[in-house]
Amino acid sequence: MTLLLKAAISSSMRTQNYFRLIAVLFAFTVIPAHAADDKGLYQTLNYISCAQYIEDRKLPLHTGRNAADEIYVSGWLSAYNYLTPNTYDVVPGHDIMKVLEWMDTFCKDNSDKSVEAGLLQFSSDSYPDRVQHYPKPAK
Repeated sequence: MTLLLKAAISSSMRTQNYFRLIAVLFAFTVIPAHAADDKGLYQTLNYISCAQYIEDRKLPLHTGRNAADEIYVSGWLSAYNYLTPNTYDVVPGHDIMKVLEWMDTFCKDNSDKSVEAGLLQFSSDSYPDRVQHYPKPAK
């Protein structure tokens, strides 16, 4: 009987150790991944200078490079919403035209910078007032 009890205890401890190992491994899989290297650098797929953005915005809305910039800004902010914890929408009032107007001012004041730099500044400025959760529709 003692031998059976020791075997059962040993088996139970082994099972607990396995569960602990699985829990530790699982914990490492849910740690958020960093979106940049250890120096904060990352590759952007579509570099747009502010000088180019200012020229693009002189075109009619939703046409040519102006449309491409609108789509880029919308996609960048959608990705930001998706990848930022506790963020449903970083765009106040979900108004992309207001963001483009903000970008107009940023790029005119910082023509040596990029649209990416402007979006980083915009999202940083807007973050405290972001919508954190999906708003339930009114009934």
